[in-house]
Order: sequence, then C-alpha cells, then structure tokens
Amino acid sequence: AGVRRALINLHHLPDRVRAAAESYGGALEFHFSHELEILGTAGLFGPLAEHIRGDRFLVTNGDVVSGLPTGPLFEDLEAHPEALAVLALREGRPAYTSVELSPDGRIGAFRNGAHMYAGLYAARRGLLQHLPPPGPAELVPDLLAPLLASGAVRGVCLTGAWWDLGDARTYLEATQEALRLLAEGGIIAPEGSRLEFRDGFPVLVHRRSQVASGAAFTGFSVVGDGATVAGGAVLGDAVLLPGATLDSGQRLVRAVLSPSGTARPRSLDPHPPPA
Repeated sequence: AGVRRALINLHHLPDRVRAAAESYGGALEFHFSHELEILGTAGLFGPLAEHIRGDRFLVTNGDVVSGLPTGPLFEDLEAHPEALAVLALREGRPAYTSVELSPDGRIGAFRNGAHMYAGLYAARRGLLQHLPPPGPAELVPDLLAPLLASGAVRGVCLTGAWWDLGDARTYLEATQEALRLLAEGGIIAPEGSRLEFRDGFPVLVHRRSQVASGAAFTGFSVVGDGATVAGGAVLGDAVLLPGATLDSGQRLVRAVLSPSGTARPRSLDPHPPPA
C-alpha cells in the first residue's frame, strides 16, 4: 500500500505487541502510543495526530487480517475533493457496522444498509479538524456520523480476503479459511510451521510443538509454538496457542486453548471433511 510509517496504539499486553511489530523485517518506521485508558477508534487520534505527517493516511483495526486492496480507497479520495474519509466496505450485513451506500458512493447512514464497514479507511488530514474533544471517542458516532450530511464520508465496496479475529468464533472461522487456502496452495505456511493431514484434516503444526501419534483429529487444527498434544487427546476445529497443553483423554473441539484457559464460541458452522 506504499505505507512507510506505522502508528500503533497500545493497551493490552503492550510489550508483546511492540515486540511483535518490531520483529517485522520490512522497511517500516514505527511510532507507539500507549493508552493507559482505552481512547476508542476516534479518541486514539488525540496523542497520534501530531505524528501524521502527510495529507493522506490509512487506518486499520488491529484485529482484522485483510487482503483488501487499498488503492481504490485513495483513488476515490483523490477523485472527490470534498471527501475526508473513504471507508472500505464489504457486501453483507453481519453483526458489524452496517452502511447505507448511495449509487454515487456517498454514505447516507450507519447501522442500516446492505454493506458492512470492514475496519479499514483512507482519510485526509482535514478529517482531524472535526475530532471531538480530547478523551475517549468512537469513529462512527463521534467523528463520521456528524459529517454525513456534507458528503464528506464515502465508501468503496471491495472484494478480497478479509478476516476478523475479534472473538473465538471469528478467530476459528478465519483459521478454518486460512487452512483451506493453505491446503489449496493459495497461501504458504508461516515460517517455522508445516501443513500436515491428520485423519484426513488439515493441521498446521509448529516445529517446536509436540503431537503424539495417538492423538485423534476430527477437524482442522493448529498446534502452536511449544504446544503439546498427548496420545489419546482429541481435537478438531481447534487452535492450541503457543505453550498450551492438551492431555490424554481431553477433548478440544470448536475451541481455542491457551496456557491460561479455553475460549469457546457461541456457535460455529461445522467444518466439512476435506475432499
């Protein structure tokens, strides 16, 4: 996307997030803003605004993995001088911010419409002139909604890979889709991991994990760095985060296991066996 500087706001596990970002091997300059109090999706600009150097910038939610193209957002911003923000949209109305998009690309309303906001947008620096008073604030109700009447908020419907990792259900759905793409050759395995097929299901296994031969698999699975699966354990549609242990006789189905506990979604569509 041509990004050379990344501004990252921190709150939960700030040291780990900083270390993960700084381990990136590309040519990115980082600036971190540690929020002792969560400032929200608009309030974050308070401590960051002075570090935005250019006239245009890109914002993405931190719990989204996206392959959506950013070029169309900046092209639309350039083509409409009155626009202050151009939001990436996807078709459909899940349990996220829905958007009413007019034929000319203007956003007419939020919380109603046939599109959803994908947590990614391009903006002009002029958007920051409309920030609410310093303190916690949210992007849609506090910053964008008051600008709708002026036509300053636009949207572009994009297609491409897009996964939300914000809760156990969406995390597992994203994992399932990633393993499908991995099995089809659409993406490559992360460094240090390999894709195997156990009992007919795709399993991503880190080289520093241990999976006993007597373990049984009933669906897609991920076994992270340092995780252990004992013989007699059963897992399927599941993720073992780094350092997690699944002992003999234990079952982990449709769940995420960490060393500190288990997260289970309220619902998840069953994973069909691979062809």
